[in-house]
Parts: sequence; C-alpha cells; structure tokens
Amino acid sequence: MPGHKLSTTYGVVKTFDNRIVIICRKVPYCVQNYYHRKNRKTKPCDNFAVVRDQFEKEQLPLLKPYDQLDYQRFIQDLPYEDRYDFPHGQLAIRKPSSIYTLFKEAYREFEEESGFRFKFIKKDIEHYPLLELEFNGCDGVRYRQYFFYR
Repeated sequence: MPGHKLSTTYGVVKTFDNRIVIICRKVPYCVQNYYHRKNRKTKPCDNFAVVRDQFEKEQLPLLKPYDQLDYQRFIQDLPYEDRYDFPHGQLAIRKPSSIYTLFKEAYREFEEESGFRFKFIKKDIEHYPLLELEFNGCDGVRYRQYFFYR
C-alpha cells in the first residue's frame, strides 16, 4: 500500500457487450504483494498452500493490524476486503494529457487485471463517462477510484 494518505486508481467497469467485469481475488492483497516480491512475478498467486508457511513465518508478523485482520478472515474463509473488486490500478504515467490517454491507461489496467479485451476507437471514448468513487479503507487511507463506465 502506498505511504500517502490518498490512493488514486483508474479502471473500466463495463464492456462493449454490456457486461460488468468483477474480479474475485483468490488471496488478500497482503499475500499477493508478498508473492510478487518473493517471486518477482506479476501473475496471481495460484497455489496459496505453497507459500502459506513461508508467508506466515516471514510476513505475517510484519503486517499492519488491518492486513492481519484481512488475513485472518481469509484463513477462516470469511469475506475479506477487496475480495470482489472492479479491475483497476494506478497509472503508468504521472499525469494524463487527455481523456484518450487516461482511457488507454485505465483500459491497460482492466486488461492486466481481468485478462479480458475489447476493441475501441478514439471516438468511442466519449460514450464512456468517467465516474468517481471515494471512500475510506480499513487501513485509514482515503481511496479515490475513477471508472470509465458504459
């Protein structure tokens, strides 16, 4: 999680065939982040059993209380924060120069997280209004998410 008090992400909510794409994460972010750092891979952690002992020994004691709570919920097969989510992520560019650039970056995140692709051309973007969602996370960070919606 970023060290600042506001985390801004972008994504796409609905596709051209009018279906809403929602991600169901197999593990909480604290486990996923550990897996990425340990293996230097960006693909999801497919087999938690393989990393569980190592995670609990190396990472669990270092987690902040909200991540420990998320992990305990996950272990008990209870709902945890961000288990179901819309595909989104932080931009690769600092400041988008146009709505087209912003849409392309949001689409890139959508494609990376969902594996789903759809075709669009520049003039299609005007039919995707940009919606803002802002909320406080369990970690005390204020989140701002922007979604192109169709």
